[in-house]
This record gives sequence, structure tokens and C-alpha cells, in this order.
Amino acid sequence: MAQPWRVTFRCEGEIEIYPPETGGTAPGGAIIFTTEKGSAMGEITVDATETTLKATVKFTDTEGNPTTPDTEPVWEVADPAVLTCTPSTDGMSATFVVGAPGVSSVTLTTTETHGGEGTPTDVVLTGLVTVVGGDTVAGSIDFTVG
Repeated sequence: MAQPWRVTFRCEGEIEIYPPETGGTAPGGAIIFTTEKGSAMGEITVDATETTLKATVKFTDTEGNPTTPDTEPVWEVADPAVLTCTPSTDGMSATFVVGAPGVSSVTLTTTETHGGEGTPTDVVLTGLVTVVGGDTVAGSIDFTVG
């Protein structure tokens, strides 16, 4: 197993990021989430008042050159109460309907077949969507005796 890269944050502690195994040719990629307010790579927080979220995926070879996967990418959300997903016909993008506040991972899976030579490599990309409640517009007061 490769040794982790260490990234130290002043306020948040330490996380470990493992580089890709050397010697392979598996493509990499990133999920880019877009709203009316802008774009974010890998993780996004949106208000529950947002109605839709769009995501695109880009794949690269080991040199960073654009490439296309050998199989159609498949999108999946972990919590359909937070997001529902409608992929494009080629799987290279998807539109999400924003639901209830919560957190849901978004996973995209495809396979690199290496031209039919050797063992196919699964390529799995993951993003995280956090839906937060909107602005306060109402409230209630509960009274108890005592």
C-alpha cells in the first residue's frame, strides 16, 4: 500500500490522502457541482430552497489529458430524501432535485477496460452534497407549567 500524503490544517487537525498506486493507468476524475451561485468540486452545501443541482464529470489519463471512459458512468445517491438523480443519456452529467435537509453522498462508477487487455479497472468518484434548511420565517413557543 502507498504511503499517505499528509495535509495539516491549522484548525481542523490532520487527514490522510493516499496517492494512486504507481504503475497503473487508471484514469482519475472529479465531480463538479454547479448551482446558480457557482461551482464546487467534490463537495457542496446548498439551501433547501435550491430546486436543482447539476453535476458534470471529467476524466483524465495519468498525464492529465482528457479521456472518455470505456463504459457508461452510473450515478447513485445514498439518500433519495436529500437528492434524486436524473443522469444524462451518456452518463457524463446529471441533474439532481434537492429534497429535505441532510447529507447524501453521490457516487459515479465506470470501468476502464484497457482495450480488452489485462484486468478491467473500476473507477469510482464520490461527491458529497449537504442540504441545509433555509432562512427562519416562522417559529413557535411551547409553554410548560412549573
